[in-house]
Amino acid sequence: AWGHGGMEAWRSGRGEEGKRGMANGKRFILVANKTDMLEESPRGLKGFLEMNCIFVSAKRKENINLILDRLVESVSEMGIQDRTVVSNVRHHEALTKALQSVEAVLEGLDSGLTGDLLTVDIRTALYHLGEITGAITTDEILGNIFGKFCVGK
Repeated sequence: AWGHGGMEAWRSGRGEEGKRGMANGKRFILVANKTDMLEESPRGLKGFLEMNCIFVSAKRKENINLILDRLVESVSEMGIQDRTVVSNVRHHEALTKALQSVEAVLEGLDSGLTGDLLTVDIRTALYHLGEITGAITTDEILGNIFGKFCVGK
């Protein structure tokens, strides 16, 4: 149940650097999946514990939230400060709508919605991000403008 990739990450990150979630100067988060299949303690468990490995079962949706918590913790430790200024009103609106869609996805995950229902909000978020990146066509934007405003000839 414990894949070869996890052991390779463990081997490459051994020592003090690995205990801090670093290997070869790069940050990593060690995640061991399929804990629902374990019948006994895996070989090298002590090493995994020293590396602050997150043990999860994707099948049973156990400890998945710990991955997000660790990601947030890692970003916080990096001292990243958001100083982004969005000066374009259209971009700001698109980002706000994308955020609302992502929040709807998170609420759906918490309430146990099925993947096909979550997909609607994910696609909506991607659509709004596409408004900024240009992934949607000009015809769609024009259709949106003409749909919302009465424009005479």
